[in-house]
Amino acid sequence: MIRASELADNSIILVSGTDSLGCLNVDGSRRWVFRFSRKTEVMADNETFTYSARQDGVSPFAVDPATGLVYLAATNNIVYALDVRTGSVVWTWRVSSSSFESISFGDGRVFAFTTDFKLWTIDALTGDDLWNAEFRRVSSITTGYFKGVIVRPDVDGIVWGINATSGMGLWRFETGKEIQYQHDPDLHFHSSGIGFMMNLLGNIWAYNVTSGVILWKVDAHAGYRGSHDDNDDRQTFEVWGDLVIVHGEGSYNGNPQGYGLLQALDVFTGERVWIRDDVYPGICGMVISQDLLVYTSFPSIRTDKGSTFSYTAKISAVDINGNDVWSVQKDDAECVGQLQELGGIIVALQSDLLNKTTAGFRASNMVTLPTTNGVSCPPNVKSPPDTGGVSSGDVVAPQAPAPPPPPPYVADTPYCWRQSFSYKPLGSPTADGVRAYGQDNTGLILAVYLETGAIAWKATCGPDGTDARYPSNVIVVDGVVYLGCSNLEVQARDAVTGHLLWRHKHVTPPDRSLVTGSLLGYPAVVNGKIIMTRPDGFLRALNITTGEEVWRYDTFPRAVDSVGVVDGVVYGIARYGEEPDPNNLYRGAVVAVDVDSGVEVFARDLAYWAMDHGHLNFRDGTPSTPPTLVYSTGSPDPQLQAITIGNTTGGNIAWTYSINGNDGVYTTLVVPGADLGLPNDVIYFNNDKGLVTALSLGPNGPTDVLWTNNLMETAVWPEMENLPAPWGWAQSTYSAGLLYVPTFQGMFVINATSGAPQWSDLRSRHNSIIHVIERPGGPQVIFGRYLSTFESVTPECRPARPAGGFSAMYTNMRVLTSRALSPAPSPVPSTSSLPVPSPSPSPAQSPAAAPSVSRSPSPAPAVCPPCPAAANCSAPAQSPSAPAPVTVALGLSGLPYSLVKADSKLRDRVAGAVEKLVSGKVTGSVRVRVLGVDSAAGGKAAVLRLSLQRSGGASASAVSSAVEDAALSGKLQEVVLAAKVPGKVRSVVVQV
Repeated sequence: MIRASELADNSIILVSGTDSLGCLNVDGSRRWVFRFSRKTEVMADNETFTYSARQDGVSPFAVDPATGLVYLAATNNIVYALDVRTGSVVWTWRVSSSSFESISFGDGRVFAFTTDFKLWTIDALTGDDLWNAEFRRVSSITTGYFKGVIVRPDVDGIVWGINATSGMGLWRFETGKEIQYQHDPDLHFHSSGIGFMMNLLGNIWAYNVTSGVILWKVDAHAGYRGSHDDNDDRQTFEVWGDLVIVHGEGSYNGNPQGYGLLQALDVFTGERVWIRDDVYPGICGMVISQDLLVYTSFPSIRTDKGSTFSYTAKISAVDINGNDVWSVQKDDAECVGQLQELGGIIVALQSDLLNKTTAGFRASNMVTLPTTNGVSCPPNVKSPPDTGGVSSGDVVAPQAPAPPPPPPYVADTPYCWRQSFSYKPLGSPTADGVRAYGQDNTGLILAVYLETGAIAWKATCGPDGTDARYPSNVIVVDGVVYLGCSNLEVQARDAVTGHLLWRHKHVTPPDRSLVTGSLLGYPAVVNGKIIMTRPDGFLRALNITTGEEVWRYDTFPRAVDSVGVVDGVVYGIARYGEEPDPNNLYRGAVVAVDVDSGVEVFARDLAYWAMDHGHLNFRDGTPSTPPTLVYSTGSPDPQLQAITIGNTTGGNIAWTYSINGNDGVYTTLVVPGADLGLPNDVIYFNNDKGLVTALSLGPNGPTDVLWTNNLMETAVWPEMENLPAPWGWAQSTYSAGLLYVPTFQGMFVINATSGAPQWSDLRSRHNSIIHVIERPGGPQVIFGRYLSTFESVTPECRPARPAGGFSAMYTNMRVLTSRALSPAPSPVPSTSSLPVPSPSPSPAQSPAAAPSVSRSPSPAPAVCPPCPAAANCSAPAQSPSAPAPVTVALGLSGLPYSLVKADSKLRDRVAGAVEKLVSGKVTGSVRVRVLGVDSAAGGKAAVLRLSLQRSGGASASAVSSAVEDAALSGKLQEVVLAAKVPGKVRSVVVQV
């Protein structure tokens, strides 16, 4: 990430990486480097693992020129406030255990967004906590602040406006598709209070930042959209007077040159003022300088497979009418981070595609150039190579003493637990009766005891977490865990200890390229061999004792995902590349190979693209039909198909069933009719519109539709209100009459024979297959949940289904200090004494050396000496004071303020319901009384303020946690409705 800033005494350029923040003068000379250590842990066999950084591999930061502070959200999960002039630490904040997505600044507050879906608000001068909010979806890496409003888009297409002072939700609107920028860290606003947003489909919204009202919406690709659009039409923005400049991050359909669109829209109407369709796409943004628009772009070439590779970094300037003024470009380079401007000087960071550092990373170059001709830039400054060591001019983050190791985790309820990965749990988990096993896409493996949730061992599948590819699904056979890692190697580990038995490193042959970048799917262990795909197109067998290769079979230019073995033959569905080709040029195939020799049994090309990274669906034959493998094929004519299997009879299409209107079908599941108590087998699939279908499956293909369940239907799934379509590409799981459907909105559980809804967990997306273990008290459901958790739930701890309530977000905001919110920032004093934040349930801040601000504790209050025994002490004994109450503000929509204000019985019913709910969850007792009611949303909603008086040992932290847990699980909504209060709990603010 890169930012340029004007200070009172100088102009500086800041650049962050995974373990440092560098400050440069405008001439390129180094001013200081601040270094810190990333979170590292010792794993099995004494291997070390470095936890993942932000998704794009850098630490986000924000600069406040007024105070001269830079706020760095480092990859060690600490926020540092640094003096921009020296790089010295002013304060540190270390409350969150999760990585940071982004950081924003405004009006004396720092807003840190973390990968556990939280927004933390920190006093910019002191580092004290102010409030936090928890969402149901991870935010985009691009957020913004404008005149008291935090704007937070999330990856599922919902945009939130949050009051920066109180943390109360102000408004939201839905865009219907993912919002994810690449290198632009800032949202853009017009001075009139208009903000701009886009989604992946290329739609642009202009909205009022104060109210969230949509002012206009346009399709950025209108007039340039073809029938084979790739549905990734992201845009970057820049505001230029009363124009908003929009630049496409990708090329538009139908032009062989790979051009993108650059256009100017009227800020107030969205009408096109001008458009350029002969410029290249750009992902590193634009700046306004010297009455010119300067933008980045990357000319690209296409290989014969259709993949796009960037080879040139280009910087261009146009005038107010879109006419070219100048352009410069550098071959074999890519832009990195957002384009910057300093007083007529353009600053860009470029990655060198040909040169690498000593650590193996691409070298980066800082480039400066004048906006106008005839202006000279500073001479080239060649920085000395940075090896990552500490030089005499570096500032090193103060290291707090290591905390004592936590006690072994034990779940409060058996089989109900949650552990944390480093990043996305993309490999589907498994279990062996004692432990559950899972891995993420940066190389972390977890083995967790099934009942207690305690960690049995951790290991690394690719040291240092430098790769972020899809790993294989995990399997465990005869006490050995087998894994295809995110760095493409294969490992075998002892299931009890995690000890590495062997590893087989991936080496791509020099005469070919990778077909895919992943090891998707299930391997198979049989006859002393593990059979697994390779992303370079080889299917290979490894010896399970040594890891040595036994044979390989070439499927190039395709690659196999999951494999299955029947009667000595290995089967796999092979596909071309990562995506179905819109022109249907690349198709799939079914391949069959002898398990002992690797000799081909058959290879049948398919008419359409196909893949499956779940369990393959094999069906036994009948006296009149041979055994088959069942799968689905992709667009433009999606089908269910079965192909015959066997050494002599395999390779023939047995039947085909058209599923038109179900384009986004990636996988299927066949369940034997005997398991379901039905006369026929059943095939299940779901599409990208949120429709789950069950078909009765006869010997010659599907015969009838048993049922369909529309996951978008809020009358059936009320928790889906205002959420995008829950599509997914991971295979469903069947167990004991229930179908577990993983989607990008969460997990849905459906009766497998009737299609009736059972329960759901929509806290976040599921990218992998769900593992189910049947137990006497109900199923134990084990899964990896986006963004980084490994979880197990049973009927005792699974989330309740809101009865008509809105569950996309609950704001559970806790004020961690009792003092008033800080005023607008003032210059940092040279010396001062500031109080330590009040204790809170969050981990305590570790004090750090602070050259500018002292964080010494406040002196303890004076204590009178005890009365001597011989003295006549007549002062009356003081009664112990009652513990301070916890206050809660419930935001209720669907109930006008006037109604709640006038109906005291309604208010008392809510108070009674909260009292009963919280008292049942804490030691001691809680009495709840109504403090008052406030108007919200212009009188259309109400905020009910409650006082929770504690007694009998009920702690403030336990009470506040009980309220927050009830809000997040939906239980609070349930008790409000049960009290005959027809409102929706939109927000919860807890003040201790």
